[in-house]
Amino acid sequence: MVVLQTLLAVALGGALTIVSQVVISALRTRAERHEKREVAVAILRVHQFHFYAAQHLLKETLESGRWWSREFESFPLPSDQDLREVTLLVPIPVWRAYTAAVRRVTGCTRLRESAGDRDTVSTAHLQLLLGAYVTLDHARHAMAPLSRVRADPVPLGALALTRQEIEDAVRLYASGQAPREQWTARLAPPA
Repeated sequence: MVVLQTLLAVALGGALTIVSQVVISALRTRAERHEKREVAVAILRVHQFHFYAAQHLLKETLESGRWWSREFESFPLPSDQDLREVTLLVPIPVWRAYTAAVRRVTGCTRLRESAGDRDTVSTAHLQLLLGAYVTLDHARHAMAPLSRVRADPVPLGALALTRQEIEDAVRLYASGQAPREQWTARLAPPA
């Protein structure tokens, strides 16, 4: 009888040890997942702010027809590590909007570098910049629910483009995820 009680006690003690290890492991995994999510949210917030700042530079250029100053020649871009961290957080539509914005920012940086010391921006380049502006705005709004930071508007004034040039810019250079018809209607001057 004592042997049976001892065996039951050992079995019960072993079972409790295994259960407690499983619970501890599950809690640790949950905490690690939460920590990774918070890191990804912080990265999204930083990039959402960078996209906002880039939109302001583009706004200035689109309204004036002049390049932004050389001191703001490059925009900060996410690192490979940042992209990996964000991948874990965002759903596919947000990921597409986010990566499209990163590509457009890269393109804007190259475009500005290639302009050199020229002050005025060609119509073709204004159209590319307008497409980037629309893409950045769409990405910021797509990221807002995940980053928990409201995407404040960056309204454009009068553009140095005709109605047809604006329509072409949005159609050709804005991200496919952005609501192009809405942007065309919002930006194009009355006919």
